[in-house]
Amino acid sequence: MKAPRYALTLLATVSLATLGLSKPEFLEQLEKLPQMEPAKRAKAEGCSLCHTNPPRRNAFGRAVHDAMEAAGKEEVNAALLAALANGDADGDGVSNGEEFREDTLPNDPASKPGQPDAIAPPERRTGVVGARAVDEGSLGAAEAKTEPDEEEKEQGEMIPDHRFHPAIVHFPIALFLFGALLDWQGSKRKNSVWREAGWLALAAGTIMTIPAMATGWAAYLANGYGWEGDAFRHLVMGHIAFLLMVGTTLMRRQRTPESIPYWALLALAAVAVGVTGHLGSILVFG
Repeated sequence: MKAPRYALTLLATVSLATLGLSKPEFLEQLEKLPQMEPAKRAKAEGCSLCHTNPPRRNAFGRAVHDAMEAAGKEEVNAALLAALANGDADGDGVSNGEEFREDTLPNDPASKPGQPDAIAPPERRTGVVGARAVDEGSLGAAEAKTEPDEEEKEQGEMIPDHRFHPAIVHFPIALFLFGALLDWQGSKRKNSVWREAGWLALAAGTIMTIPAMATGWAAYLANGYGWEGDAFRHLVMGHIAFLLMVGTTLMRRQRTPESIPYWALLALAAVAVGVTGHLGSILVFG
């Protein structure tokens, strides 16, 4: 019976990772709007059309966000995009609507009709998928619109909802930590039922961490985080915690959990899980 269970775990992991890497519905709706028909470059930008470093928005993204809030909308429709057509988000002297029609980018002052060669090639800038490297000295007054001031930095949705990681990861954390508590208290109270429940929770928490890590990797790659900073520390600590969880669960499975090495490993794993969760909260709340 083990093979079907392993197969189901693998299937769930692959499915969740695939969903996490999929294009968000919001972006699909935007690309289908009539105004986007000639805007091949804007479509190729993907999330970078509105965002710089997640969750920060560029000039065009902030214009879209403000228009959505003003209209009380949760998605971009043709009417809202039409209302933005006369604006000039990137400050290059060309309206947003004209940029779409001429297949240039409303989020980049170096991209405007008549100057197609001014657009830098796609690069990964500070770990942002699709972000373009722009010569800072060439932006002039428009630079202030492209990069928000300190007070404009946004703290929400470092990992968007459609990546699934935040929705999944809390369950294995709770299972493992609760299992550690039950196992410890069961040992102190000489209660075999508590110990058995603790073992089951530890095992379930460790197994459920596999799809949580898969969605975490999907979010990390899809959002384009670089190999440094808070997100990278969270990623590394998550792997350390997972290895400690696996080691603890395997040792507990040997039915020799009264040893000092087991309790030391269990305590270390619980601390690592807590630290990983704390680093994850920094991504969301700062």
